[in-house]
Amino acid sequence: MHILALHLGHDSQIALYDDFERLYIAKEERFNRIKCYNSKGELPRLSFNQLGHRFDLGKVEAVVMTRTFLPRRYYRYFPLRKRISEGLKSIIGRQRTHYDLISRMRKYQKPESELLNLPLMREEFGIPLDSRFFFSNHHYCHALPALFFKPHWDNALIYTADGGGDYDHYGLYHFYNSCWRTLFGGDAHIFDRSHSEGRHSLGQMYSIITEIAGFKRMRHEGKITGLAAYGKPTVYEALRSQYYIRPDGVVRSHFADYNSLEHFLRELSKKCPIENLAASGQRVLEDVLAESVQTSQKLHPFCNLGLSGGVFSNVRLNQVLSELPGIEDVFIVPPMTDEGLVIGAVMDVVIQEHGFDYFLNHRRELGHLYWGDEFPPEESWLDERFEVVARDEIVPAAVKLLQDEKVCALFTRGMEYGPRALGARSILISPVDRNINDTINKRLSRTEFMPFAPVVRLERAAEVFEVTGANLAAMQYMTITCRVRSEWADKIPAVIHIDGTARPQTIRREDNPLYYDILWEYEKATGLPCLVNTSFNAHEEPIIRTPQEALTALQQNRVDYVIFDRFIVGTRNQV
Repeated sequence: MHILALHLGHDSQIALYDDFERLYIAKEERFNRIKCYNSKGELPRLSFNQLGHRFDLGKVEAVVMTRTFLPRRYYRYFPLRKRISEGLKSIIGRQRTHYDLISRMRKYQKPESELLNLPLMREEFGIPLDSRFFFSNHHYCHALPALFFKPHWDNALIYTADGGGDYDHYGLYHFYNSCWRTLFGGDAHIFDRSHSEGRHSLGQMYSIITEIAGFKRMRHEGKITGLAAYGKPTVYEALRSQYYIRPDGVVRSHFADYNSLEHFLRELSKKCPIENLAASGQRVLEDVLAESVQTSQKLHPFCNLGLSGGVFSNVRLNQVLSELPGIEDVFIVPPMTDEGLVIGAVMDVVIQEHGFDYFLNHRRELGHLYWGDEFPPEESWLDERFEVVARDEIVPAAVKLLQDEKVCALFTRGMEYGPRALGARSILISPVDRNINDTINKRLSRTEFMPFAPVVRLERAAEVFEVTGANLAAMQYMTITCRVRSEWADKIPAVIHIDGTARPQTIRREDNPLYYDILWEYEKATGLPCLVNTSFNAHEEPIIRTPQEALTALQQNRVDYVIFDRFIVGTRNQV
């Protein structure tokens, strides 16, 4: 069954699947170069056009969407009073162009099929008129991949948490004895007008602190995680006292509404330095969610923990949860933010069509995330500004550059899907100089408080880091921190956080041979098992997608060299 999946809101993306087999997936920001792009209900045109060039959309049998703002033209239900109001507004040029689908469902107590003009949407999407429409629950979309990609799990708590979706900020699901049960969340909350969740949201709490610190909500929360390490939790008690855990494990707060939450945090920020507020917020996040998981564990048997949603992009939080008693394995969905929604939405449709047992029987390991476009290297990309510095023996040449403390970008395989650069569009640096973080951030125009991440061969990971059964799988995708073993801390200072932890990525040769071979040869040459890996992008830009973008970054002195599969490129004036 060919399924077209669309998320037309924050982090807009599209995907085409044949049941569980991925045919195409893309995030629009990688094409239009607008970070966290929100298409506001319109098709993400650049990625959608590429999909149309590669696949026959006439074979699409089902469309699944998340509930976001949609253009006015897609709506067919307008009560008489609303039509009159909109008509008057159109006369004076103030007619609304978009409406939030979820709020209209609650307001009019009607499902999507009664609100939307589905034939018009089929026509504009260019798909068959008999294709079926599905709409998937936000947190359910986050949750399903956390189980699907762990085929050996026979029990688990799947926990989702984010800034909000479908009127919920959390989702709790229990898997046991081949049965899936929703503990908290679901579409019933959409139509319950008394259900108000914003005041309870730890994700919103963290986003407000992000804004108070002078950064952008829903984008820069990672900076607060790094900043927190430099502060003291001096207002922890005041903030922690506002949250409690219900007997069923659900997070609640004493705030009257969302505005009360924001007012409280802004008043709290006047009583301490911003780094102390960040430290307090981070600790509250960790402690409250840890208590929530432990309360759930007392009620429902599980030793495996699946995590998804933007809150779990917080790598320090994930470490805390992985260290809870009784937790044997933790899996954080690598595209944990809204860019992962289309994956879960497809799974939702397949389950509706074939049943949950079909879903369970087709589970598989996730493997690598090099899902994007591949660009076989061609020297025709280069003009007079660039010069090839190595064509043969690429790996030794790259290692020599790294030993000379050059900043080398790696461009290989397909671009990574998700927020992390994992060796296809990465910047590699020697880990021996702690000050390299400031140097590179300046070249990339970044403001970061957390050191860069290390990459290590899977075979050596346990020698360098405190690896456990609970955190090992997450390390493949750089979604968790762990402690660095004392004998290595002084040897790789560029990747050590102020608290003695690091955010490692493990790599296997079968996933990325060039990346692995450079690391291994560097290890042989220096005795150091790690390199610095940071994403190949400048501040406020998405990760690089094309070779042309990579060469532009080279010309702008963001990096010293770019390593392609068959040659290494520098600029002529540098060479």
